[in-house]
Amino acid sequence: MKDTVIVYYSLEGTTDKVANILADYAAADTLRLTPKKEPPKSGFGKFAVGGFQAIFQPDPKIQAVVGKLADYKNVVIAYPVWAGTYPPAIGYLIDQGGLLGKNVYLIATSGSGNAKASFGKAKRKLASVGVRDTLSLTGPDKKKIRQFAEKNGLIP
Repeated sequence: MKDTVIVYYSLEGTTDKVANILADYAAADTLRLTPKKEPPKSGFGKFAVGGFQAIFQPDPKIQAVVGKLADYKNVVIAYPVWAGTYPPAIGYLIDQGGLLGKNVYLIATSGSGNAKASFGKAKRKLASVGVRDTLSLTGPDKKKIRQFAEKNGLIP
């Protein structure tokens, strides 16, 4: 059994690439969260629907993942920043519980590379669990991802 799982949501594929790079370095499993209905991937609808979902956090209708996390010591949660916060799929993951007693790490991807506000919101929601470290990226930067994994002892 592996020690680390990367649970992530990716709309356009950037976070998917980041999660898979980290999984290779950390010899980790990945678990992609896929809502039943995703927002548009481009145009005005992407920002309108995605922004609405980020603010109001509707139920994304994804399968429960709590039982799938039980055997892992480290849980890395990766997501794109939407309207300064995390997408509803990540909110759903956090709300399910199952992270208590885990080493939790956050990785966020954004066009600006500044995920400070989203990390603040996620840390508040994860206050009972605690977040060990965070990493903000604009894209799949292999060097930064490897440094993050090494710094946090995620590489076997």
